[in-house]
Amino acid sequence: MNERRPVYRRAWFWLAAAAALVISLLLVLVWANGPDGAYTLDARRFMQSRELFERAAAELLASGETEIELPGVKDIRVWGEGGEAVVEFTTGGFGLAPSGTYHGVYYSADGEPAAFQNTDVPLGPSRDGWIWHGRGDNYGETRHISGSWYTFYASF
Repeated sequence: MNERRPVYRRAWFWLAAAAALVISLLLVLVWANGPDGAYTLDARRFMQSRELFERAAAELLASGETEIELPGVKDIRVWGEGGEAVVEFTTGGFGLAPSGTYHGVYYSADGEPAAFQNTDVPLGPSRDGWIWHGRGDNYGETRHISGSWYTFYASF
């Protein structure tokens, strides 16, 4: 007689449960700390792979393309042109359109902080960096890491 084992006695169940737990804990860390958690994770990720981030930004600004894979980076885009361009490395986000949050790291070609996606929104001082407010409840914050590198958090 072939008897089936309960699901919780199978190795794949525990591997999936462990993976879900780790992901949940990371999401709770970012959510519980709001932008502070995201800034900490993104700044650490940048510092660990700074050379790769710098090479990718240089390649994107020069040719518009890069083959570099960056750990934890979900999307890379260039916003703007020339000396006012920003290379944005999105590392996370949460929510469904039209509302959600995004966070990551960006390189500013002119070394100045910028609003999310390099939009023309004025920046004002915040406790740890600069904050911007767009239409409606859109807002975000950016903080300096090093040189022309910044972290960002945006909520829509």
